Amino acid sequence: MALKVSPFLKEINVDDTEAPKSGNFPPWLVAGPDIDRSLTREISKKDAPTILATLTRDKISQEYSTYVHIYTDASKNETGRVEIGCHIQSTSSFSAMDLERRLTDGVAVHTGELAVIKLALENVRQLEQIIIIIIIIIIKKCKD
Repeated sequence: MALKVSPFLKEINVDDTEAPKSGNFPPWLVAGPDIDRSLTREISKKDAPTILATLTRDKISQEYSTYVHIYTDASKNETGRVEIGCHIQSTSSFSAMDLERRLTDGVAVHTGELAVIKLALENVRQLEQIIIIIIIIIIKKCKD
């Protein structure tokens, strides 16, 4: 099943999207999201992929074990074929899911990354309560 990019972009209707309003506060005084960057101080892209994968898994299991985990990836081969996929881990109220789609040939891999995040979020929408979703976009695949 191929996912066409043009209908996807029409569906999200960027023209009708409103930016969050900051009210009476200037935007630079609005608190930003809480982003955990602690792993970036411990590892380098030059480290072996197995070390990167192990440290990442340890961090997730130690600090985010009660959260919904969604792993996404998009890839484009040398012929321009773009495919996306995601794995949503099971929780007490949600069965694990593996989803794959093929996008229109020749689209940017970044378009694929956005499309797979949208696909994943559409499929976890059925959860009764979502507090925080951790999305890890794996640009470089690590072999175990």
